[in-house]
Amino acid sequence: MGAIKKILKGLLIDDDSDFIKIAKAYFTKINIELDTTQSIDSFQKMAKIKDYEFFVIDLNLDEQMEGLKVLENIKKTDRFKRPVFMLSANSSREVITHALELGADDYFTKPMDIDLIAGKLNTYFSSDELEAIKLPTFKTPANHEKCKVLYDFEFNAVDEYGIYFREQDLISIGTSFLVESDFFDQLIGEKKKLRLVIKKSIPHREPPFFDYYAEFEDPPENLLERLRNWLRS
Repeated sequence: MGAIKKILKGLLIDDDSDFIKIAKAYFTKINIELDTTQSIDSFQKMAKIKDYEFFVIDLNLDEQMEGLKVLENIKKTDRFKRPVFMLSANSSREVITHALELGADDYFTKPMDIDLIAGKLNTYFSSDELEAIKLPTFKTPANHEKCKVLYDFEFNAVDEYGIYFREQDLISIGTSFLVESDFFDQLIGEKKKLRLVIKKSIPHREPPFFDYYAEFEDPPENLLERLRNWLRS
């Protein structure tokens, strides 16, 4: 007997009954079971009692951005920390940025794009259907040389755990990279590349920029202490 195939389950709240039908059809194509509701109270009850892997919340519930309140509530009450995707025909970067600042993990736009949905869900989940829609990748020869992607940016703030910087390119959360900086070289007293990992990305209000926060990964022993002293000075 073959293994039982797991079907992803999501919960969508949207007050547009016609769109709900479209959304269910889209998610069915990639083998995702999507429960839906038009009621905030119903959404909150269903989120507590059913085993969903993710949530999709329409920003413009009742045409008054009530989706942001639903987002805040689910982020405070969901002890499993499941991904939350916002949904809106409003592509304003200010609105999207605000939702991400409140804790949304990502967003979908209306009209829906099945390839984009699958690509974003594939960041959190794995299934044959999501893999099938992903853009194809090709393996390099066995003796390939390392490929380097270079970013030239200035970080605009620092705390004892990492740096804040602005960059024109979209960098995925979880990306690990090396940084060369005269500031850190002087701080630790030697020339050294530091490894950081992207923890947060927010679309900036002035396109096409993104604001990022990256934390140090296995920093030199003396870095954090000297950084704390510098911050207090």
